[in-house]
Amino acid sequence: MSRINTYHEDFSNSEIARDMGINRKTVAKYRKMKEATQQEATDLLS
Repeated sequence: MSRINTYHEDFSNSEIARDMGINRKTVAKYRKMKEATQQEATDLLS
């Protein structure tokens, strides 16, 4: 994450934005997977 927080002339704003976009999508994907897993666990217990 230091790459996003640190300004360096080698990295353009679009590159940083793209990285952040990928990170946001990944977080959303894992959150969905976690919710699905919790739902499965609830179904098994009930």
